[in-house]
Amino acid sequence: IKSLYATFLEGWLQMFGRANVLVLRTEDVFSKSKHTRIEALSKAIAHLSLDPPMDDVLHEMDAYAEHQGDYDVVQRSMHASGERGAAAMRSDVRAKLDAFFKPQKETLVAMFGDRTLLWEQPHDVVNEEGK
Repeated sequence: IKSLYATFLEGWLQMFGRANVLVLRTEDVFSKSKHTRIEALSKAIAHLSLDPPMDDVLHEMDAYAEHQGDYDVVQRSMHASGERGAAAMRSDVRAKLDAFFKPQKETLVAMFGDRTLLWEQPHDVVNEEGK
């Protein structure tokens, strides 16, 4: 199953070490919130030990994918509406999936120290409320 991230990342951590692996959520990289996208981009820049760019350059880097048309495609796939949307999932199915993935998500948090990897609430809410 592709979504067992912790299982697959263990090998990467063993091979390259924790300091050389960065995990970013797709929801953050392609968020509707510019603040969240900039934060994800800043994490990647810091992880690569690059000097932080000036704010105008950072915002230009963030806008690049939007100008190329990729941003809209990802947004549509992530925020599918109707029967394919996550909100349309039956609550009993959601509860079973949550129970199945809970240990994996907890392992990810232990591996990377990032509570957003629990996917308990949208990352935008976590950032904007400071929780």
